[in-house]
Amino acid sequence: SSRPALRPTSLPGRAPPRAKSMATRGAFAALVLLSQLGVWGSAAQGVAGGRLRTLQWNPHWQCFENSADCKAHVERALTGYLSDAELGLDFANLIEFSDGSFSPPAGWVALPYATPGDNIALYFNSRKWARSPNNGSYATGCMIIGDRPFVIQAFDSIATGFSVVVVGAHFPHPDDYPGAVLTLGAALKSVLDAAGVDDILLIADTNLDASVNGTNKGLMQMLEVPMAAHIVGTAAVNTCCLNDGFSYASDRVIANFGQAMATDVLFEQTPVWAVGEFHRAVIGTLIVPEMSLRRDIVHV
Repeated sequence: SSRPALRPTSLPGRAPPRAKSMATRGAFAALVLLSQLGVWGSAAQGVAGGRLRTLQWNPHWQCFENSADCKAHVERALTGYLSDAELGLDFANLIEFSDGSFSPPAGWVALPYATPGDNIALYFNSRKWARSPNNGSYATGCMIIGDRPFVIQAFDSIATGFSVVVVGAHFPHPDDYPGAVLTLGAALKSVLDAAGVDDILLIADTNLDASVNGTNKGLMQMLEVPMAAHIVGTAAVNTCCLNDGFSYASDRVIANFGQAMATDVLFEQTPVWAVGEFHRAVIGTLIVPEMSLRRDIVHV
């Protein structure tokens, strides 16, 4: 029997299930865990039901500057993913999404940050999440001088009061990692201290190949995040890049909390309109049953 669909088959990028793929095995195992915990079905559609779902995607600048067809398809796909109630995304990190005029669908808010040669936007579902009111709970910056942007924001769940610090980032290539992780790690620590939160969700194009020189746990340890011994993240799936045959597993969703993370890859069947260094997109579904019990914050 096929696993439960995470999204309607009409959405762009939907590929037939691959029973033997790493991502599908991870998704199936996590969905089994959801059912065992009693949080599958309607209760699993929001943070109160014990899951948090996140999109990471870098369609790359060539899609917007070199191809009107690619740009139109990417924007249509993103609008569909954000709008889909069954998919139920909480957060999305878009990198090199080079259209300043794009407006997300109702219920979504973008937190953008741009450098002269790069840009990032962290989107959040404002029906589920509110920005922390604490001073210092938001930060933006560059991991190297004038380049490789990041956005950090502390959020509170509207339904449960569960708090999390979300990091959207576009990491540099490995040669620039030593200074980059120090910069991002310092900014992250400042936000954690201001928000009084330890739970972290990192959504990023890491520019590290997970199978060679950068595991999820290793990356979080480089950033010196709290509770780095307990890390869950998306599987090492090859998302980068179209021009080199998708040889690298650089796009990740990683957390220092939760029981498991399911992985789904979009555009495994490469669309004909994709150009340049287009990345496949990754959806990480983080299973956190205790989120339904947390009511630390009361919004009035």
